[in-house]
Amino acid sequence: MVIYSDTVIKIITSFLILILGLVLANVLSNILRKVLKEAEINKILAKQFKIKISVENYLVNIFKYLIYFAAAITVLNQLGIPTFILRIIFLVIVIIVIVFIVLAFKDWIPNLVSGFYIYKTQKIKTGDTIIMNGY
Repeated sequence: MVIYSDTVIKIITSFLILILGLVLANVLSNILRKVLKEAEINKILAKQFKIKISVENYLVNIFKYLIYFAAAITVLNQLGIPTFILRIIFLVIVIIVIVFIVLAFKDWIPNLVSGFYIYKTQKIKTGDTIIMNGY
């Protein structure tokens, strides 16, 4: 009779949880994709709010990555990694997401402010020709 150490059992269990999380994420995201497609979310949002992006894909991907993240946290807990380290990992991920958002909007925000300024001051009206450096 072979006696396995506690560490080997934890590693095997963690691996199985990881595989189950990956499979579950793919299956549930495919189900969510079908439900959202049936509900015609993209058509409704395009009609009501003039949104031209695929909201279905964004929602499905966010859902899938949340399941991946939950599976990864479960695996780390199974391996016995302290929750302090998990909190640090979560904090790093949040900081990275905030940096990505700030970098995505760094050019957009000044354009938005300029647009509001032009709109409020009425210095440029619809149909005006703008000449810059002779062009």
